[in-house]
Amino acid sequence: MGWLWDIFKSLGLLKWESKKILDHPNFTYNRKKPEFIDLKRAFDKGAVCEVVFNSKALNNEDGLSLHRVVVLGVNKDSITFHDPRKEKNLPPRIENKESFEKTWLGIDEPELCVYFKFL
Repeated sequence: MGWLWDIFKSLGLLKWESKKILDHPNFTYNRKKPEFIDLKRAFDKGAVCEVVFNSKALNNEDGLSLHRVVVLGVNKDSITFHDPRKEKNLPPRIENKESFEKTWLGIDEPELCVYFKFL
């Protein structure tokens, strides 16, 4: 994980808090391009999952606007997620798997954050 330390140092973020997080036994960081199966497996194990995708593409608009959402449901055909849009009190958004994958995995550096509860 030396490269991660180098990034923290270069950004001036290497403080005791960062070291405490990186050294915690429940913290792991995997640097790889995520796949849909990674999201499905983590969600099925009870993890809270966040992804970053191009919201403009999902809304059939031109351009790039990275957007972080919390996944609420995953099945073979669709993804349900909390979409913190400008409009308030909207229900969770449901998108078909193909559209969701295209806007998530189609960006240069797709991201999947997985949070497991440890007791």
